[in-house]
Amino acid sequence: MTRISVVDDVSLEDPTLIEGFPGVGLVGKIATDHIIDAHGMSHYANVHCDGLPPVTVYRESETAATTPVRLYADSENDLVALRSDVPVKPGAATEVAACLGAWFDEVDLFPVFLSGLGREKGEEPPELYGIATGDGGEALARAEVSE
Repeated sequence: MTRISVVDDVSLEDPTLIEGFPGVGLVGKIATDHIIDAHGMSHYANVHCDGLPPVTVYRESETAATTPVRLYADSENDLVALRSDVPVKPGAATEVAACLGAWFDEVDLFPVFLSGLGREKGEEPPELYGIATGDGGEALARAEVSE
């Protein structure tokens, strides 16, 4: 069954979504988890998309099991973050993307995708860059991320 079930009514005007699926080096997952914790974001919705692994997760501080992919919101910063505790298999990526994309369009979310490249560590910190579609270039410019 494909659906996004909202668990906390959060007032959002024109939100940006940060995607945090585990990927190469777990960069997107780690960065998104940090953003959720740093902003004290609230659990906003559960993601139920065909193609996601059929598992449940729980946190040390909570007694209830929940979905492995959840959305968190910060109304003050008009921000939504997708936290995923599981990777999406390549064969299911299109199906999961269609499920999420339809919901993004429905609630008018602007997504930002975080990812990393597997590289050897050097003395200098790695460069940060981004790619964009639609109005994404404007968001990258505001964040001073080169395209």
